[in-house]
Amino acid sequence: MAVDAGSAHAVLAYDDGQCILREPSLIALSSRRTPPGQAPLPPPSLPGSRLLAVGTEAAELEWKNDTGAHWIRPVSHGRIVEPLAMKAVMRKLIGQAPLNRLRSFLPGSRISLVVPPHLDENERGKHKEALHGFGIRKIELVDSTLASAMGCGLDLSGIAGRMLLDFGGGKTSVAAFAMGALTAWSWAPFGGGELDRALAAYIEHRHRVRLTASQAENLKLTLGSLYPGQKPEAVMLTGTDTASGVEKNFRVDDNEIRDVLVDACEPLVMIIQQVFEQLSPEMAADIAQEGVAVVGGGALLAGLPEFLMDRTGLKFKPARDPLNAAIRGGVLSLRRKKGP
Repeated sequence: MAVDAGSAHAVLAYDDGQCILREPSLIALSSRRTPPGQAPLPPPSLPGSRLLAVGTEAAELEWKNDTGAHWIRPVSHGRIVEPLAMKAVMRKLIGQAPLNRLRSFLPGSRISLVVPPHLDENERGKHKEALHGFGIRKIELVDSTLASAMGCGLDLSGIAGRMLLDFGGGKTSVAAFAMGALTAWSWAPFGGGELDRALAAYIEHRHRVRLTASQAENLKLTLGSLYPGQKPEAVMLTGTDTASGVEKNFRVDDNEIRDVLVDACEPLVMIIQQVFEQLSPEMAADIAQEGVAVVGGGALLAGLPEFLMDRTGLKFKPARDPLNAAIRGGVLSLRRKKGP
């Protein structure tokens, strides 16, 4: 099987590549309110706090803005920052395995672990540690950039240059390949989470309404676009009034949301240009003709190809299944190492 502990979701796939499980990288802990007149209590943490929910259930609590919960995201910009919380997410994810797949977790199993290329050895060790205790015999690391390229069907075997944009929840990387080798690469601690936070900050400033991270993400998916004519013109939303603390309905139109997202996506343009400047004229010409493959959750953002083409002059082509490109590549990597 293959595992990808991402900033937004932890994903697991089996060696046939057909069964893919996904859980939000999120846990909820019990939190006490600060009594009036007293200093704020320290945020709860593991161990020592009651675990309320993990993964999907934790995201549902966040959506409801449950004031009795404190949320922890164990992965930030591709790095595991809360190992115990990540362990809980992996336990929940593996617990979703169908009965006919349980043999994958018997002692002696091997997995392909997809990790970002910018992690150092200590950080890679934290990703491995999240899988300890599940009867896995051997963990083989695979670069997420290469896995994504393989998983979206990008042909890396020829002499022509190819480019991949991986726009994830917590990080973005751009890689160029030729003859099966990585020739240029760069990354930035920027992803869909930054777009969500930019939207939440704008809504709080403009409409005096506070949105949870899940609500901001839903706003991005419902109304967000980077190019006109891609989404409905306006929607009614519900959030927490910053003055009264009660639920408030308000109207948001697509133009104001687009302005926020366009400004927030400028780092994408910069990282693409950085990698393109490293290429030989021949490779640059190949990529200009072929276009850039786009994977990751950010590939689902409406109007992204048109926005990036306006900014860079290149063609951008979202993969057929951009969310699962990395995990499918992890499965393919494991198959190749097993041989026929």
